[in-house]
Amino acid sequence: MSGVDFIRTPVSLTDVNKPIFYDIKSNYVDVIPDEGILDSLNDLVSKENQASKNTIKEYSGIEKQIDGIQTKVVSELSKLDGESSNERTSSQVTYNLYKIYKENKLEIASLEKSINEEIIKITGEESTNNEINEDNNADAESSERTIESSEESTDSTENSKSIEESSDSEVKDPNTETRQLESSTDESRKARTSSSSDSTKQDNVSDDNSIKKDTRSLNKNLSDVEVKKYEKLIQLQNKLEKLSQLEGIIKEERMDHKVSEGVYSINADIVHTKGITGKDVKVAVLDLSFDLSNEKIADNIADTKSFRGGSSGLWTQQHHGGTNGLEHGTAVAEIITDVAPDADLYLYEMDTDVEFVAAVDEAIANEVDVIAMAAGWPNLPTDGTSHITKKVEEAISHGITFVVPSGNFAEKHWEGKFVDSNLNAWHEFDEYDEGMSISVSKSQVLAQQPIMVYLNWNNPLKDVTDFDLILLDPTGNIVDYSANIQKVQSDRSFESIHFVPQMEGLYAIGISYAGNQLDGDLTAANIPRDTILEVFSVNNVVEYPIAKSSVVVPADARGAIVVGAVNSQNGKTESFSSQGPTNHGKLAPDVVGPDGVTTLAYNGDLFYGTSATTPYVAGLATLMLQGNQDASPVDVLEQMKTNTVKTTTEASNDIGYGMIDASFLANKN
Repeated sequence: MSGVDFIRTPVSLTDVNKPIFYDIKSNYVDVIPDEGILDSLNDLVSKENQASKNTIKEYSGIEKQIDGIQTKVVSELSKLDGESSNERTSSQVTYNLYKIYKENKLEIASLEKSINEEIIKITGEESTNNEINEDNNADAESSERTIESSEESTDSTENSKSIEESSDSEVKDPNTETRQLESSTDESRKARTSSSSDSTKQDNVSDDNSIKKDTRSLNKNLSDVEVKKYEKLIQLQNKLEKLSQLEGIIKEERMDHKVSEGVYSINADIVHTKGITGKDVKVAVLDLSFDLSNEKIADNIADTKSFRGGSSGLWTQQHHGGTNGLEHGTAVAEIITDVAPDADLYLYEMDTDVEFVAAVDEAIANEVDVIAMAAGWPNLPTDGTSHITKKVEEAISHGITFVVPSGNFAEKHWEGKFVDSNLNAWHEFDEYDEGMSISVSKSQVLAQQPIMVYLNWNNPLKDVTDFDLILLDPTGNIVDYSANIQKVQSDRSFESIHFVPQMEGLYAIGISYAGNQLDGDLTAANIPRDTILEVFSVNNVVEYPIAKSSVVVPADARGAIVVGAVNSQNGKTESFSSQGPTNHGKLAPDVVGPDGVTTLAYNGDLFYGTSATTPYVAGLATLMLQGNQDASPVDVLEQMKTNTVKTTTEASNDIGYGMIDASFLANKN
């Protein structure tokens, strides 16, 4: 048991005065493919690519499942035909293709297992198609290396394993497809496009010859029926392996996109055609660190400065030989330049509340027009009293438009009155349930990602109350607790836990009432039933989530533009997007922006969370201020709210006034 008071004994890695940055990474990959890549995809799912017309009824179920997945892929590819196809359509199609693969990954693995089991029944050994490719080993190994190199960038070990296995057993013309995967120049794209029909024919011939060779290698004692069954199984295996190539091929070209997908979602590309690009508008980005070599932001950087303790400057990839810690801030800055490509960037590093104050002072001194900070403090009450909130309001008073996220805590927040029906001093989250569960996965244990829980409370009668916060492990043992003493009105009503779990399973959060100014035992008469408790769990979803009022500081700052999250592909509000109102009744968020977008900083993995949506709104504010820097933060907010894409007639605490839309700027000019 630690019982560490993190307020009075700050620890560098667990300081509660550090902000939380709201990025949620995913393995989904989104790109805009060139014509050659689309031809490759068509080749891979072509129903004409069959080595035998032989039909074995007992395998019709397997074939039906495979063809069902192929049909979905072909249906998506058909959307790219015709004059209506554009970059927006391509972006949506490639997202859907990858999603199809993800959603059917388990089914594909199951089908692979079923086919191999059937092959073993016939031949006595598992088929890996090694014999099929023995005449083309050199070229096949080249193709395998190409595909594997595209896998190294993914964060999912399982996905990489799936693609590697499919690469090992691929049946194809390696000369043609290796060129298609390796080259990204315009000349080779044209070559791929012109040879795509030949590639399909070559694949068919290759499959025919491969199956014939493999059949010749079978035991001569097999009957004709068994040979036909084997040929059919190999055919199905080939089709399944080609489907598995979807992931590798799409990810190989993931960095070909020009701008992140949210630019289309908010219609900023239309505004660019009118010459509105954020020229001469100063935008400060406050974050952990930045990669100054990122090609999207390098030419836009006007000023950089680090306020982080012990740091001599911003961390660049060239100087430090890595990218750890750079992705978040770089991705935020990158999205701003996607929306406002001619904006001037002022990049300021900060990691604590003190550093945040210094960075804001620097932005004010440099007379920036916009500040974007995709971070927040869940350990502070959103009642307008925190020093963080006051600093944001100070910047706004200097005419700076300040954009902040609502947070990602809709599923990690609980709030309610203290309840203790059996008078044992333990709070009941639900009827007789005194422990709110959180699930710790094996991956969290291996990554040593801490359980971080904050408890704030407020007594409207201004009575002094004392609560303690407790954490129990899956065996029911108390492994951490926080027991700050609250004796007088000036003592902060706050407890926090920072615990690195050593085992996976269900942990439980408990709240114990430690007393108040009254002496004696707890009774029905002196129970602090009016006290409102509020819990934030930074890294783990809670058993009884309350989305209402899950926004965090500085969303409570008057005049700040607070941003929620909507998925860029399906337009739905993200389930994790924090909702208002604040503790002092302020509407939040004001607007929502798109997430689930591609950035160079995250190497093609989709960028989720209100950290991704905040820079889109900051970019829109930048476009609005071009040639109009005298507009006040209030003017910018009101104009932005007026021109959203609304789904309801009134503002709400989940999406505010709606999805931002830049098209009104194009209509004004």
